[in-house]
Amino acid sequence: MNLNLIENYFLGLYWNNYIFQGVDIAIGVMKNDINNLVSLLRFKDEWLEYV
Repeated sequence: MNLNLIENYFLGLYWNNYIFQGVDIAIGVMKNDINNLVSLLRFKDEWLEYV
C-alpha cells in the first residue's frame, strides 16, 4: 500500500469535512438572517399599526 495514497485519502476526508462544516455554518447564518429579516418586517408592521 502506498503511504502517500493513504495520506491523501485522509487529507481529502479532512478537507471535505471542513468544507461541509463551512457550508453548514453559512446555511445557518443565512437562515438566521432570514429569520431576523422576517421578525424585523413583522415588528415594522406592528409598529405602523400602533402608530
